[in-house]
Amino acid sequence: MDSSKHPGTHRHELHALSSLTRYLPVFIGVILAIPFSASVLKDELQTARRAWETGSELLGLYGGFGAIILPFLFLVTARLRRGRTRAIASATIQEDELVIAVSGARTLTIPLDRIRRGFSTPLPEGRVQLNVELQGGLTEGDRVVLELDREQAEPLVRRLVGVAPHFVLGRSSFGVGFSVFAASIGVGVYVANLILGSVFEAAAKLTVTAEEMSAWTLGMTVIAAGAVHAVLSLVMAPRAIVVGVDGLRLETLTGRSFIPYERIEQVFAIGWGIVIQHEGLTSFVFAPGADRETLGSVAVLANERIARFDRKEGSANGGQPQTVIRWKEALTSRLEGSTYRQATLSENDLADSIRVPGVPREYRIAAAMALSSRGNRIRIQEAAAATADERTRALLERIAEEEASEVAKAITGR
Repeated sequence: MDSSKHPGTHRHELHALSSLTRYLPVFIGVILAIPFSASVLKDELQTARRAWETGSELLGLYGGFGAIILPFLFLVTARLRRGRTRAIASATIQEDELVIAVSGARTLTIPLDRIRRGFSTPLPEGRVQLNVELQGGLTEGDRVVLELDREQAEPLVRRLVGVAPHFVLGRSSFGVGFSVFAASIGVGVYVANLILGSVFEAAAKLTVTAEEMSAWTLGMTVIAAGAVHAVLSLVMAPRAIVVGVDGLRLETLTGRSFIPYERIEQVFAIGWGIVIQHEGLTSFVFAPGADRETLGSVAVLANERIARFDRKEGSANGGQPQTVIRWKEALTSRLEGSTYRQATLSENDLADSIRVPGVPREYRIAAAMALSSRGNRIRIQEAAAATADERTRALLERIAEEEASEVAKAITGR
């Protein structure tokens, strides 16, 4: 669909439903294969014989079903994961809902509390792609993708993405998905042959037929291919990078890590992911098949904030490193009135400075404590949402909820 002919487009990617549809049959197959194989390998002759016969019947039926249905399911669910692009007339936030007016007088509404996080990507011809993740129920992990003119997208990006976009680097092409499918068949055949070698060796003591062996071979091969596909899909699951005002949070299969901007030299986008050079080391976020525009947006935004950190732009602290408590005292003094060295600092300027990519962690915490003493908790919550470091975010959220004096006691106690 040529999106330039419409005010915008909408796409709902059904990740939760497609994963359930794909891997529930695979899980059932694994549950079938394990007990029958174990019985043939471990049990006494009579029990092993019954397991062999029953297994040949059930695995044969499953293999015949799976060889035809599973490829079809994978193809259909790949389409569901991509979603169907529809033209829309508008997308606006009304009260606590995202309201999407689909062409044809139909309206879709999504409560804002069901939107977990998102990111935006600039597109050619003055358009912007907004990608948000849903949470709750059967839509857990689903994504809604909007493509809009920049003017219409800006208020949505401010509200739904904020200052710390959560970029999800998922597969966007059928080519990578087909490669995973083909690899799972090849590896699945190899794994099935390894397992069947032991099973057939144990079955040599039984009276078996060629038809029974063929049924076992077909069933185990289909099950192994499906299981390998599930493992490969898990290994290649979408990675995420949060580009905060303080650094990058990497969310990968092995866990989460945070790299502050002062340690990062440069960020590169390549065909297979993101490369981060920091402190003489190189970190690589593996994201095969990820959208090139998304990868490029991560690199551009991260490098912009790295450059701003180097220049210490907007740093309201005067460039003097201090402890949290001393910074709080200095900032509180400036809020109350000017000194002979520095002018009076307004609450808005102080609140803005917390979200500037150019101030140390200690300054952010001190500024939040100073704002808390003035009762400006909403701006502190906004600052917390802008940070990528989970420790800093948790502390800022605590400052927004508790009295500044209590947080100060906790900090000095450490």
